[in-house]
Amino acid sequence: MPDWPEETKELIRRMLRVDPNERISIAEIKQHPLFRNGLEDDHILPRPLPMVESFGPIQDVSENVLNILSRIGFDDANELNEMLLSKENTLAKVFVGMLNSKIDLSSLPWGESNKFRCFEENSFSKIRYQFGSLGIMASFVHRWEWDVDEQTQPLIESTKEILSTGLSIWWVMKRVQESCDASSFDWFHPDPQTVYCRSDDGPSYLSVFGRFESQSVIVLNVSLHTGSVLIFDDFCSDLEERINC
Repeated sequence: MPDWPEETKELIRRMLRVDPNERISIAEIKQHPLFRNGLEDDHILPRPLPMVESFGPIQDVSENVLNILSRIGFDDANELNEMLLSKENTLAKVFVGMLNSKIDLSSLPWGESNKFRCFEENSFSKIRYQFGSLGIMASFVHRWEWDVDEQTQPLIESTKEILSTGLSIWWVMKRVQESCDASSFDWFHPDPQTVYCRSDDGPSYLSVFGRFESQSVIVLNVSLHTGSVLIFDDFCSDLEERINC
């Protein structure tokens, strides 16, 4: 093995163990000091949105979702209808759930949000190593042709841009997490640049998306999709203060 830091070699050895019972798990990897290099101790890493199992029939599907389903291979209308009306959980229902979550934030399984924002502390959490800084990471992802387009994104009632300069996306999104907690919001953090949240009195549905204006400038697009403008304004003010402190 190359002359890497011992902590790096230790992680690789544990990942390459033949016996799966002895191999390090994904959850443990995410809490390893090498993986969490530069992150704050209680930073909650992104997790994919939970899959919603639907065993009941789905009868009402929007035209936008049907068009996307057709483009990804569900081109037999009778077969698709049979899968949606089935009493079993089917692949078509899974895709409908995924697409609806992009169009209608209220369809997300908000009752599970607490499970997805718990910090998974283990023996690694209290160990600190020095690996240098994470720096700023930008992600430029190709949009699939069948993905939800701009016309089918959730409706936006109000929006605000918050500028941050010279800060990592990880640091900025940690401040978003803190503002959500301070506002007593339920929230999901499905990828490094996105947070979906809702208030518990209304409710109000918001989203926060970090956009890279340049290598050193991140613009947070905070959007109110439905609900109280006052709650939205208070959240934006708290978030802006945390980022500029």
